Amino acid sequence: MYHEKNYDEFILQYTDTVKKNPDSHFLIGRVVSNLQKYSTRESLQMIYDAFSQTNKDSYFGEIIEHYMENYYVFSDTILPAYDTGKLESIIQDSTKINLVAFSASWCIPCHKQIPILKEIYNDLKGCIEITYISEDEFDYVDNWRKLMKEENIPWRSLLAMNDVEAIRKKYNAIAIPYVLLVYPGNGRLESLDVRVKEDKDKLYSLCGKNN
Repeated sequence: MYHEKNYDEFILQYTDTVKKNPDSHFLIGRVVSNLQKYSTRESLQMIYDAFSQTNKDSYFGEIIEHYMENYYVFSDTILPAYDTGKLESIIQDSTKINLVAFSASWCIPCHKQIPILKEIYNDLKGCIEITYISEDEFDYVDNWRKLMKEENIPWRSLLAMNDVEAIRKKYNAIAIPYVLLVYPGNGRLESLDVRVKEDKDKLYSLCGKNN
């Protein structure tokens, strides 16, 4: 994640570069490859507007438009709970900060993230809710259930098994581990990496605590 000043400078510089090369397939491709880095819709819109109409009408342009329309406010989904099979909303308490963590039984970096999530869960209990979304396909869900029990995971866990690709696309959860921070009330969201100190500190700050 960028510091705010560095982020603003990056947006201005990249916008200027695009204005000089509005038909560049390479530049719009880079935007698509790094969509998670654009923390506000306004900053992404600024860069998008600098591209030519030909680029906006391209496949990459359509991806950016779809992202701007759907990503910056959380759109909930009903998924089965890993243990009971009961269908539940991803967000159950919109008055709290919600962390939606995408993971899978086969993802080693995801396993290494578990102690960090447990620390956050214990330190910020009452301020945040954590929900796991497993990207395990149907045939591997038992591996996920085994992991949840072995790690004694205290937060909710839901399964994307019935349509993993659609869930990945909807939430841009292509590379995992991947965590969405959903703000209370308005559902505004941004991606967050709890392994990065700056991002973790931000989460604690939002709850009025020091990390």
